[in-house]
Amino acid sequence: MACFPLRRWGIPPARWEAFAIRAPFTGRTDYQMDDRNRVAIPPRWREHFEAPSMMTFGRAVCIKAYTQRSYDEAEKRVNAIDPDSEEGEDERRRFYGTAYPIPRDGQGRFVIEKALMDYARLKKDVAVIGLGDHFEIWDRAELEAYEAERKGRK
Repeated sequence: MACFPLRRWGIPPARWEAFAIRAPFTGRTDYQMDDRNRVAIPPRWREHFEAPSMMTFGRAVCIKAYTQRSYDEAEKRVNAIDPDSEEGEDERRRFYGTAYPIPRDGQGRFVIEKALMDYARLKKDVAVIGLGDHFEIWDRAELEAYEAERKGRK
């Protein structure tokens, strides 16, 4: 495992292995979605991607993909919000109402549900981006527009 970011972030070498277990999804890989709406899981992530796994709408125009462990952690955060509040209802609706299991094939690809594809505006060229305990799937053009907009705000 590359130590540079961990060292830069002040994480002592003794904790690097624990970090790798909790945050296996790092980096970006560009893929092309095939005609069956399948996208590959980057090979370096496959060992961490146990079944069952889930996908949900992202906050931006993307899809979030979770291992069972990271989905359980996200679920705890959602459930910590007061269920009788507007925010709690909205979060539950977004999180549970857009959650779909991830069917995988033997070659490390998963099929993306049409509702998720439509939400994320996925076409053929996609980017798979690690976010520590989960990853996002973006249409590459959408990601470039999002990054340009964010850069313009700074």
